[in-house]
Amino acid sequence: MNIPQTQNREYGFYGTCTLRGQDADALWQAAVCGLISPIAPAEVVAVFLDTRHGRHFADDVVQQVEDGVATDEAVAHTAARWNQWRLGRELARGTHLPASVPYLAGLMEIIALEMEEA
Repeated sequence: MNIPQTQNREYGFYGTCTLRGQDADALWQAAVCGLISPIAPAEVVAVFLDTRHGRHFADDVVQQVEDGVATDEAVAHTAARWNQWRLGRELARGTHLPASVPYLAGLMEIIALEMEEA
């Protein structure tokens, strides 16, 4: 599989991993591979990881890695936790998505829609 490269080495997921002293390349690859879904192909996942949301996702993943959780498990646990939350009215506004959509899935869907419109 061709893993898209970050376009935001200073911020987002990649930059946060670097700032926290982690192997950003390895964590990036694990995150992209772990988040790919029918709604979110690799390109959508990469855009998500480059956003401010990706920075916060990195904080959660890195904290687990620092606590001794394997990288792939840390990504999966973080994704599951983020999907326990709901998108909410503010983020859902202007999309066809209901506010009750799981948070991470909703963010990916919003990014996919924005990429289609561009």
